[in-house]
Amino acid sequence: MTVAGMLTSGFVPTVQYLYLTYGLVVGVGCSLSYTACILVVGHYFNTRRGIAIGVAASGVGFGCFAWPPILRALFEYFGFRGAFLLLVPYSATFTHEVTSDKDTNETTVSLLPQQEKGSQHLAEARQYIYQRFIDLRLFRNYAFFTVCGQMVLFALSYNMTFVYLPALAKDQVISEIKGSYLISITGVFDMIARISMSALLDTKHVKPYRLIAYNMILFIIAALTVTIPSLYSFVQFAVIFAMFGFVSGTYISQVALILVDVLGISNLASAFGLNQLYYGLGMLLGPVIGGLRRDYLGN
Repeated sequence: MTVAGMLTSGFVPTVQYLYLTYGLVVGVGCSLSYTACILVVGHYFNTRRGIAIGVAASGVGFGCFAWPPILRALFEYFGFRGAFLLLVPYSATFTHEVTSDKDTNETTVSLLPQQEKGSQHLAEARQYIYQRFIDLRLFRNYAFFTVCGQMVLFALSYNMTFVYLPALAKDQVISEIKGSYLISITGVFDMIARISMSALLDTKHVKPYRLIAYNMILFIIAALTVTIPSLYSFVQFAVIFAMFGFVSGTYISQVALILVDVLGISNLASAFGLNQLYYGLGMLLGPVIGGLRRDYLGN
């Protein structure tokens, strides 16, 4: 889906079509691949699960670090269509199938209970899938409910920050290329945090306090976000967004682990899927609310 969305985005005549080809098709494709990646890693590793998930998710931070200057150059030298078409091979490179020579039960996540051939009825399968993947009963757990609420508000602010960072930097007379460097700085510290903090929070003595640290990080993110409008130089932006990238990378890398701590590994698939639904809701609302406020306030 990601490759198809990238390919068709290069041929759309107006930006309105990008809502479908890039926003919907690429968005769904990336969501499916990211969610599957976290779930497979989370189920596969019984020990040092935090480090494994942190390393698996660190590619997001690396992408934020490497791609902004590259994308700017692609759109500048090859234009809209050429840039999208050049991104297709990159997307296709990371579309792969994980295989193993070991027994399937040892290397993959079993999504349906193993039973003798022909013994499972369709009604039972539907009931199991409902309980496993869209188990709304999880919302009865207050901790899970609040984590989902946190995710909506975090995604709303987090995505808005990235979308409007270059424009904010430009308002402060910072060049466009330096504005893209700010996203790269955020990305590299995000990547460092996902690996290093996942390893730290997964240690024997710190792990019992992971939920407390997870919530404290939210307050740090909020404090850093409040300071952003008062920044006026590139150095100030760089320092704040390095810190912002570090704490936000820590927060995002711990979501799946917190869900395991709260609900257990057996509920990870349903819990993480529902949590990512709320994350997507925040990402959808954030830029819209930010744009309306920008038009109303004028800055």
